[in-house]
Amino acid sequence: MTMTVDGTPIGECLYPLDIDLTDYSRFDRDVFGAITAIQRGYSDGITFIVLVNYATAASARSTLASKRGVQAVYIGHPDHPITHVTGYLRSLKTELINWNRVLITFTVETDVIGGGE
Repeated sequence: MTMTVDGTPIGECLYPLDIDLTDYSRFDRDVFGAITAIQRGYSDGITFIVLVNYATAASARSTLASKRGVQAVYIGHPDHPITHVTGYLRSLKTELINWNRVLITFTVETDVIGGGE
């Protein structure tokens, strides 16, 4: 299915999707080794792998790069809500896999969820 970024088609979103959680909780140890945890927020990250035709790869990469530092809506597949992410581009990698196809791999991080002291 076609991957979109803020409604702009990028290419074909492939599986697997890598979804991770970054925890911002604080863990302290006393002199005896006992742990005190202070629960804070966390953010989710999702890594997309997108297959792109060589002819449109530069445009797709440029579209993604233009989202640096700004929040955007990324939709990997319209029928699978787990692939709908609003967040910030964290990494971007472009790989020429043959003379006609390019893989673009990128990670999007969500805002911090919950937390507080």
